[in-house]
Amino acid sequence: MNLRSVLVLFFCFGFLLNSKAQWQSDIRLTNDPASSVLSSYNKWCVASSSSGVHVVWRDNRTGYWQIYYKVSSDGGVNWEPDIRLTDDILADFQPSIAVSGNVVHVVWYDETSEVYYKRSPNAGLSWEPEIKLSDTTQVWGSAWHPSISSTGSTVIAAWQENLDGNWDVYYKRSTDGGLSWLPTGRIITPNSSENASVSISGTNVLITWMEGLPVVGYEIFSSVSSNEGINWSAATPITNDSIWSGYPSPAISGNVLHITWQQQLAPGIFEVYYTRSSGGGNSWESARQLNSNSSSATNPSIVASGNLVYVVWSDFRDFNYEIYGKSSANEGVSWEEDIRLTNDPSYSLSPSISLFDSAMHIVWNDGRDGNPEIYYKKNSTGGTVSIENDNSELPNNFSLTQNYPNPFNPSTKISWQSPVSAHQTLKVFDVFGNEVATLVDEYKPAGSYEVEFNAKALSSGIYFYKLQASSFTETKKMIYLK
Repeated sequence: MNLRSVLVLFFCFGFLLNSKAQWQSDIRLTNDPASSVLSSYNKWCVASSSSGVHVVWRDNRTGYWQIYYKVSSDGGVNWEPDIRLTDDILADFQPSIAVSGNVVHVVWYDETSEVYYKRSPNAGLSWEPEIKLSDTTQVWGSAWHPSISSTGSTVIAAWQENLDGNWDVYYKRSTDGGLSWLPTGRIITPNSSENASVSISGTNVLITWMEGLPVVGYEIFSSVSSNEGINWSAATPITNDSIWSGYPSPAISGNVLHITWQQQLAPGIFEVYYTRSSGGGNSWESARQLNSNSSSATNPSIVASGNLVYVVWSDFRDFNYEIYGKSSANEGVSWEEDIRLTNDPSYSLSPSISLFDSAMHIVWNDGRDGNPEIYYKKNSTGGTVSIENDNSELPNNFSLTQNYPNPFNPSTKISWQSPVSAHQTLKVFDVFGNEVATLVDEYKPAGSYEVEFNAKALSSGIYFYKLQASSFTETKKMIYLK
């Protein structure tokens, strides 16, 4: 082997070690003789924002299943005691959580087959009374498996509901942070639509579900809205291959939409698949298998921010279910190798992932303690984009600074300030006006910010970055030299 080959192997090995080292040690979040269980239908059970890391699960420590919650206000280092969100004699199931700033949103369904919602306006310190989102007063009435997503003051919940003998996707919108809700909407399909999951970013909303087709079995479908859920596209098939596909998980970053799901290739053998749409859902790329092993892989969960996409799932390749992860630094175009995230003699199942700034947070069901408990793991440098906020002095004016360094290779920093709280977007374009990256697309409080942009997946040349915040818009030029 020549010297160059040795150096290449050494570099690659060092890169893999660094990628794995970014993930910190497992932390046990629950500690009770009863069972503590996350949602098993790819609903997000962890959410993160500037207010902290928020986790929700169901627990039968009282003798019947109730919804519990836990928060870390320092990014996952220390955790507050468990908080019981429901208190009745009815069993509660499949909670899902979302957060925007300090406002935390939780949905679940109970044994009467109704979907309920609860919010905290102050990062989990106190909780308002629960409200019912579904209305299953008709003969067939059942509402199951809710999912929730939020951005700024817009909140969207989606679930499957049977009001007339057929399961359809139902959804509800709030434009004031969950204080009030608009009338229920419905995506009608001729077949059974189940396990709806929703993601919102900016004004774009993506709902995915598994639809039971005659003879074929379950396939993945989606519907897209570009105006915060006011109007929706027709139901679009994502898979169409006569192979059982289910439990989809969606994510959005700018105009790029992502979906992952589990697909059955043989009896009892499932694999993790993925597809993306770079045109806002108008067309979808061919599906590809993400996990690089033929053992069963189930329950994938996905997040996306800027160029970074990350998927976690439960994998049986080690003859024991462990959590694996995989990342893409170029919006899902290409992917790094699988990384094993857990290593214990018992099962690790149903992972859920959240991403805020450059930190990724995952939770999962774990059996190492002899009964189901919730475990947590953090990667504090998982993203290709990191955002820092300095609010020690609130700015008086909008401004967008020149990136530094410029020219750059491959990373540069962009700073800006906003005197008002607003939905802010920071995007990068090539010389032809094509969007090549979304660095920021979310509601942010007034303050000064800095983002690091990594262009290693792009070609050398001139690029433009554009900031939009409230009524302010400004564009600047930067040069990438490899």
